[in-house]
This record gives sequence, C-alpha cells and structure tokens, in this order.
Amino acid sequence: MPVTVDLSYLAKTINNGPAIFSTRFGKDPPRIAVEPFPPVILRFNPYVDVPMFVSNLRRVYPLQCKAVKAPIDNLYQYFDHYDLYVQNADFIQVVLQQIALENKLKTIEVLKFVGKWKFENLERFNNLSSFTLDLFTEQDKRSFDKDFLDEALVELKLLRETCPVPASEYNCQTT
Repeated sequence: MPVTVDLSYLAKTINNGPAIFSTRFGKDPPRIAVEPFPPVILRFNPYVDVPMFVSNLRRVYPLQCKAVKAPIDNLYQYFDHYDLYVQNADFIQVVLQQIALENKLKTIEVLKFVGKWKFENLERFNNLSSFTLDLFTEQDKRSFDKDFLDEALVELKLLRETCPVPASEYNCQTT
C-alpha cells in the first residue's frame, strides 16, 4: 500500500520560517520532501559529523552563525522541510545548539577580556574617544583574532556609553 503525504500540512511548514541556510537567504525557494522520498543521511559518529557540519555552516554563513542563540525553537528559521528530512531534524537541532553554545562561550570570553582590560586600563578607558583595534596591545593582537577583538571593541564602547564613570570615583590605583 503506497504511503500518502498530507501536502497541505507540509506546505504550511514553508511559512514557519525563512530557512536562511537552505534557501541561501531566499535566493532558492524552500523545498518539501515528497514521494519518492529522498534518502536520509545516516550519521554514525556525532563527534565527527556535528563539528564538520558546524564548521561548514560557519564557513559558508559566518555572520548568520554568529547570530544563532539558544533556545533553538524554530528549525525552519534556518532549514527547509527537505533539509530537515534529509539531514534529520534531531541532527540539525544538535548542530544549531552547538553553534549557539560556541557563540555563548565566545561571548563569555569576550566579556571576561573586556572586564579585565577595563580594570587594567581604567584611565585609558575613561578617556577613550575612539574605538579601534589600536586600543589593544600587540600581545592582545597576537593572543586573539580580529573577530574577537572587534567584539571586544563593541562591548567596550557599550560599556563606556552605559557606565561613563571617571577613574577618580573608583578610589583605586591604576597602572
């Protein structure tokens, strides 16, 4: 007996999100897996498959991957029905959660660096007029990639705009 698919339901899933990765930002239309169904990719080693998939997404869609944050509650935001079927929605969920976790860990590292930098450079911080990579030492530039330091600049600028307290009010020595 042939399997039938309720295409009206599947058609509705297209409207659940832009599927930015599957559609290449809307350049391609979202797809639906229909009979004859495409083969599903079997994955036997998540310790290899997840990092490879994450790495590929980060290479092809770097800015969009930076924006992935937990909780991941709408897979259709990133993938269409066809990719969720072929790649397996549970696998895609794990991939997106991994990206979100990596983003969160990087944000924590950036904030730790910014807090330490501000404390160690309090006078400079309070007198900042421009926010460029020249703000950082050569050691900072060797220790962190440009993307990290760019994020640190954004956080320093935000911190400066929201907490413009002169060093003299801290009652501490700066070096």
